[in-house]
Amino acid sequence: MALGVTTLVVLFLLIARLRDEGASARLAAARQSADEPAPPAAIAKLPQPTGPTDEDEEEAEAAKVEFQAISDGTIGLDPIEMFAYNRLVSWVKSQSFTRLWARARKNLAYTYLYDDAAGHRGALVALDVEIRLVRDVGKTEAGVQLYEASATTQQSGNHLYELLIVDFPPKMPVDAVIREKARFAGYFLKVHGHESGVAQPGRPPERAPLLIGRLDWKPTASPAETCIGRDSIWVAAALALLLLAWGMRFLFWKRRGPTAGRNALKPPAGGVIPVEAWLDQCAAGSLEEGNQTDENNE
Repeated sequence: MALGVTTLVVLFLLIARLRDEGASARLAAARQSADEPAPPAAIAKLPQPTGPTDEDEEEAEAAKVEFQAISDGTIGLDPIEMFAYNRLVSWVKSQSFTRLWARARKNLAYTYLYDDAAGHRGALVALDVEIRLVRDVGKTEAGVQLYEASATTQQSGNHLYELLIVDFPPKMPVDAVIREKARFAGYFLKVHGHESGVAQPGRPPERAPLLIGRLDWKPTASPAETCIGRDSIWVAAALALLLLAWGMRFLFWKRRGPTAGRNALKPPAGGVIPVEAWLDQCAAGSLEEGNQTDENNE
């Protein structure tokens, strides 16, 4: 009995160790994949920046100094944080989405930004997102119009990202609850605090990673357009069936025309043809056709 219990304990420890090793390996793979932007040769072929970016050493060093003034978890931005904020906006404004996406870190887990904000400050991140809500937040001091989007990813679940978007897609709904798939590429600024509509009074504010970047989005078909498309398919199918039925009827009557003309029954005056007589006449016509075919063959 004791030997059996000992064996079970050993097996349990081995399984737990293997599971931990597997989790460590997956985490290492995720970290490795998160550090795989496009190679420099591919980036060099993309449209060049129109202004300063983090690729400039002086810009990067100045940003590091400004990042030291960032406080995570606070609601809104303090005046001292606006220097880093405006710098990231200018970096995004100077680059196309294609360039940002190619240079960005892919598959960076939500927890990396949330739990280690200081270590990822200014990181260029690429995300496949689902946009939930969009708000107009006005213009920056430099006159750049920004929109704020609340979004999730498949990995983050119900945990939100706050995305400040430069050159917002013109057809995307604003101030409405939506569910739109898109791609986002931008710079991580801080873990930002915000009031939740369902939070209990006195509880600390909700927090979410705040990033500044661009959005790549293609409008989906509206319900009306979808219905029109489906109706068109049904109309085309109905027309095809009608044409097929008309064609088959034309071929049938073309083949049966002469015989039907000879064997057609004439209804009596003021009456109709009895069904039995009609069936007998049809059978007689078929027999006559067969006899005529045999005579022609002879």
